[in-house]
Amino acid sequence: MDGVKIQANPDPRELTKALPRAARSGYGRLELSQIQNQTQVIRSLARQPLKLLSPKTNSSAATIYATTLGGGLVAGDQIHLDLTANENTTTFLTTQSATKVYRSTNHQITRQSLHATLKQNALLINCPDPVICFEQANYEQHQIFHLHPEANLVVVDWQTSGRRARGERWAFSRYQSRNEIYIDNRQILNDATLLDQEDAPIDTPFRAGRFECLATIILTGPALTPHIDTMQAKIQSQPLHRRATTLCSASRLHSCLILRLLAQNPEQAAKEIRALLEPITRQLGDDPWSRKW
Repeated sequence: MDGVKIQANPDPRELTKALPRAARSGYGRLELSQIQNQTQVIRSLARQPLKLLSPKTNSSAATIYATTLGGGLVAGDQIHLDLTANENTTTFLTTQSATKVYRSTNHQITRQSLHATLKQNALLINCPDPVICFEQANYEQHQIFHLHPEANLVVVDWQTSGRRARGERWAFSRYQSRNEIYIDNRQILNDATLLDQEDAPIDTPFRAGRFECLATIILTGPALTPHIDTMQAKIQSQPLHRRATTLCSASRLHSCLILRLLAQNPEQAAKEIRALLEPITRQLGDDPWSRKW
């Protein structure tokens, strides 16, 4: 036909880009509201390979488990979750287990992203299990949080060195993670981690060295201020020991407390994270760790 261009074998990736985000594979949508003094999921959508589980608990908070088919991400997977936490809600967002990222093929990048909106007096504790990047994996993660001035947020962003039992220690190609926080549409934090083999081997002494787990923990919000002050004072008063199995630092930026944690194994890191957050998670009325670690 004159004037009409027909493509006999269209690229499936180009067809996917043309779809609305909500129609693409790997897209999720969650909205939570306070109903009869309980935080409840009022809207939930998940397209394969993403799955969202919200089991009943003894808590007035909502616990959400994000997972994928097979428990891992293959090269080229694109996972995105939009989350809205309405007024006075309390949400514990986690995963069923560690997120495994398989090796990249043809330089494809595996991506995960989260865009969360927290309204007045909402509390979101975003605490997934660690990311485990396999040899030659290429992974990017981007999380954006828009907060009401009276909203509260805890973010745990952590990864391990890989499959140590198979000798894969910091053997992935590239890992990038970025966390952005906005209050009243004003950016107060843009925190990024980049580990790239092209810069230098990641297991060298002046990079990951002898450590097997790296974590960043971010806390902000007026309801968390007492915990933030106590946590910062405690960490900054701890003495440093030569060849310590865990190291933790604390710094403040605007209203945010940023913790950096290094551990010689993931189990130590999990124990430290649980202890640091226990005063906050205790308020949930149900121990979220009891079904995990």
